[in-house]
Amino acid sequence: MVLRKKQRLAVLTMASCLAACGNPNSGGSRGMTTDPNRPASFGQCAICHSVREDGPVLIGPHLVGVYGATAGTRGDFAYSQALRQSGLVWNDAALDAYIRSPQTAIRGNRMAYVGEADPAVRAEIIAYLKTLNAKTDE
Repeated sequence: MVLRKKQRLAVLTMASCLAACGNPNSGGSRGMTTDPNRPASFGQCAICHSVREDGPVLIGPHLVGVYGATAGTRGDFAYSQALRQSGLVWNDAALDAYIRSPQTAIRGNRMAYVGEADPAVRAEIIAYLKTLNAKTDE
């Protein structure tokens, strides 16, 4: 399999992040939280995404307030053109499709994640993203 330049960069970036972040299931890695509501399955997301608005900028944008937002519009993150132009609103169905296969859901986005095949794991992640919204509504 021959990887294009952007794909190689994404793989190298992900490998660097994995090395820098440590164990994705521990509460001490960058961008992570010791939130007892966070499912273990979210560890794979926290490798690249912070769950604090004031948290460190990792490879991806922070995920506070993502549920219900329009894709590619939150904060000053450099979203791909494909994501910005998708028009998707992050609801249960859109998040489920995106987490299942980001490249299938929005062709041309830059998320270097192959996806989660297990619908139960995707449902846990989506439920947790909703709790991150609740915290911003206070």
